[in-house]
Amino acid sequence: MQLQCLNLRDCWRLPEQTLSYIGGLSRLSCLDMQNVNSLTDSSASTFLTGITTLRSLNLSGTGVSDGVLEGLTYGQRLRAWVDQKHITKCAGGTTFSTESSDHTHNLLEQWKPFELVYLRLQNTRVTKAAVPLMLAFGELLFVDVRDTEISGRSLKSLQAKHKLISLPNNAKILARWNSLIVSTLQGSCGCSSLEYSALTAQFRLKEQCDGSTQWEQDGVTRLLLAANRDTSLRSRNGH
Repeated sequence: MQLQCLNLRDCWRLPEQTLSYIGGLSRLSCLDMQNVNSLTDSSASTFLTGITTLRSLNLSGTGVSDGVLEGLTYGQRLRAWVDQKHITKCAGGTTFSTESSDHTHNLLEQWKPFELVYLRLQNTRVTKAAVPLMLAFGELLFVDVRDTEISGRSLKSLQAKHKLISLPNNAKILARWNSLIVSTLQGSCGCSSLEYSALTAQFRLKEQCDGSTQWEQDGVTRLLLAANRDTSLRSRNGH
C-alpha cells in the first residue's frame, strides 16, 4: 500500500492484535498513535522497527518506554559500532574475516537506520536513559518529552547536537523553529507541522531577501505561551 501518513490519534480502544498490520505500510513516513492504549514496547516491536521510512512519529500517551527507542536507534548504533571497529582494526593492521564481514553485512541489511526528524513521547514511560539513544538519530527537528521522567537539563546534549530551541517556560519540548512548536501545540500531526514549518521557513527567507521586517519575536513568544497554556488546560480537563 502507498499510504504515507496514518493518523490513529485517540483510537484508544484499538486492539493490540491489529497493530501488526501497520507493519505492512512500507512507505509510511508519518505515524500518529497518540493515546492508543494498547501500544507498549512489546506490541511496538511487532511492527514499528520495520517501517524505516518513518520521518514523523507520535507515541504520546502510550505505554512505551526506553525499549522502543532501543529498537528505533539500533540501526544507527550498529553502524556506529561497525565504523568504530573498522577504524580500530585498520589502526591495528588487521581486517575483518570474510565470515565476520558477511555476518556484519547481513545485520546491516536487516537493521536499516531510521531517519526520524519528528518525535513525540509526551506522557510515556521513557526515562533519562533514552537521551543517549535519541542522540543516535542523524537529525532531529522536533522532540517532545513533556510529562516524562526526562528533565530539561538532561536534554542539553540533544539540544546542542541538533541546534534546537525550547519553549520559554518548558525545556522538555524542543524544535529547530518556533513555527514547528506552534503548529504542534495547536494540534497538527507531524507531517502537517513539518510542512507548515517548511512554508514559514521559505517565507522568512523571502523576507530576508526582500529586506522586509523580521518576524516579531515578542509576538511569536506570546503565541507559543498561549498555545502551551491551551494544551496544558486541555490535558488537565482530560481532552
